[in-house]
Amino acid sequence: MDIRELRCGDIVTTNGKPMGTKKGDYYQVVEIDNKNKLHDLIGSVAIESVSNKYLGCVGAWVDCLEPIPIAGEILKKMGFNSDNIGEYTNKIGNTLLSIVKLSSCYYLMFKDYSMGNDLLNKPIRYLHQLQHELYDARIELKIEL
Repeated sequence: MDIRELRCGDIVTTNGKPMGTKKGDYYQVVEIDNKNKLHDLIGSVAIESVSNKYLGCVGAWVDCLEPIPIAGEILKKMGFNSDNIGEYTNKIGNTLLSIVKLSSCYYLMFKDYSMGNDLLNKPIRYLHQLQHELYDARIELKIEL
């Protein structure tokens, strides 16, 4: 992963190389350090397991992290409802979040009922990208992974 794409709070997985991690498990980025350089690896992070609270913080080089592709299963765990044709929706206050799958990419749209217009139509591929869009829109959505 590119360290410039990461923010604290992002949920990622690893390739299983950082000690104490398992490929495919979910981890939350809790600290980012882009000053450490070793053997062309730029940046390290501290991550915590989302499911195993006893693990504590683990250090990992950024190139050991992998993004989590958006999938229907993850969207449902975030409270989205599916219409079974590739659209997922979640209403928060006056805003309807709509995520539509078109070919190999999902598109995120915010519809604000108080204003009556679409606020964004942006392609997203990974969970951390969705987290960034929601954070930037000041929408809190709990992720139960």
